[in-house]
Amino acid sequence: MIRVCLCVCADIPKIEYKPEANLEDALCFRHYDASKIVLGKSMEEWLRFSVVYWHTFRGVGSDPFGPGTISRPWDDGTESLDNAKRRLNVAFQFFQKLGKTLKYYAFHDRDIAPEGKTLEETNANLDTVTDLALELQGKTGVKLLWATLKYYAFHDRDIAPEGKTLEETNANLDTVTDLALELQGKTGVKYMNGAATSPDVHVFAQAGAQVKKGLEIAKKLGAENFVFWGGREGYFSLLNTDLKKELDHYAAFLQMAVEYKKKIGFSGQLLIEPKPKEPTKHQYDYDALTVIAFLHTYGLEKDFKLNIEPNHTTLAGHGYEHDIVLSSKCVFSPLLHKHTVFNFLKTKQTFVFQERYSSFNQSLGEKIATGKCTLEECEAFIQENGVPTNTASGRQEKWENLLNCYL
Repeated sequence: MIRVCLCVCADIPKIEYKPEANLEDALCFRHYDASKIVLGKSMEEWLRFSVVYWHTFRGVGSDPFGPGTISRPWDDGTESLDNAKRRLNVAFQFFQKLGKTLKYYAFHDRDIAPEGKTLEETNANLDTVTDLALELQGKTGVKLLWATLKYYAFHDRDIAPEGKTLEETNANLDTVTDLALELQGKTGVKYMNGAATSPDVHVFAQAGAQVKKGLEIAKKLGAENFVFWGGREGYFSLLNTDLKKELDHYAAFLQMAVEYKKKIGFSGQLLIEPKPKEPTKHQYDYDALTVIAFLHTYGLEKDFKLNIEPNHTTLAGHGYEHDIVLSSKCVFSPLLHKHTVFNFLKTKQTFVFQERYSSFNQSLGEKIATGKCTLEECEAFIQENGVPTNTASGRQEKWENLLNCYL
């Protein structure tokens, strides 16, 4: 199997710096010279390029209106360990083809190893694949720039495969939707209301267990950074969201990560990646200034730095370079305005909050709310209770309709 993988890119030469290359020579660097000194540093020091595993080896080229268009002959489309190992071998061959330019790669935990039916199975899959990653890093010299977690997705694939004919496609849909109907109410999409900011303590614990394992594999692979990107840490409506409580929980979650990082001796830098929205309507990590204020408010500014994605900056309505400049220059005083509510709905909203966040009033939830919980306790909770399977709806439409009645 490995021999097959190592031949995938055999006919492609290493990509080199060729400033005088002709127009037909596409596989070269015309402007990037790794050894050239710019403002006292080499271009290699200024620009730490990394191959991101999710786009390069897991993205299929799909969009909301059509299926994937990317074909990878080594990938059989399954979530098997054999396929994960085959994919990783091809990835490292690709890394080497980029020559002196490429020193790093980056991944989400679910990019490189399949999720199992239990936490134990999932972690075992990560152990197996990261053993291979560690071996390949040693052979190639390619290092892990940063690791992060996929705790924002519902499902990795569409509900049913498209067939060769309309009849086959419809039959596939019938089969899968029959199963979906059977499972409704029994299973849930655990991170639909957030991970660290979920109103369900069971989901919070699942995310905590995932971070614990993520930090362990980051240390194992010598990651230089560990990124928190809260794709669903936010809200769709303030009518059913206790914003202050969710921010408190988010800060407690990050503090637990800081403590566990120190406990296991992980030397990498913890990063937060701002993004204003998508998939949520409003994310708490809106932009650089918002994150800086949050970190100072909760006393986390010494433990975290920012991982800037300029396309996220423009999504927030700023110029492309805004968050980079702000992050490097700004020293921000602690500031957080208290959550305000519509007075005429305050009584009803208080009831909504009490019901929605009730799991944080006792046991593990109370420890989280008071900042006394650890990632190990989150993991133990999941090992005892299993992964979350019944994530409750936030019923935002109900409360929006109620507000509209008043208006």
